[in-house]
Amino acid sequence: MTHPPATATATATATATAPLAVPQTAHAVLKAGRFRASARVRITPLGLVAIGGLVSAILLSVPPIVRAAGDVAAKRPRG
Repeated sequence: MTHPPATATATATATATAPLAVPQTAHAVLKAGRFRASARVRITPLGLVAIGGLVSAILLSVPPIVRAAGDVAAKRPRG
């Protein structure tokens, strides 16, 4: 099966139908005295959703780990 070559029209149509796949860019600069830091990030909205899911999973896994560590510490003999 032969596919037609990609054209600007095909790319524009794909972009219009998949807005969540279009990369977004953010730039931040932090200045404090002589210190200066600059950061630039480029990510798609779907990437942000994936990162949000990972952060949520990490935050939801912390309480059971802390509870388990407390149970182990409570059962340990002191002396």
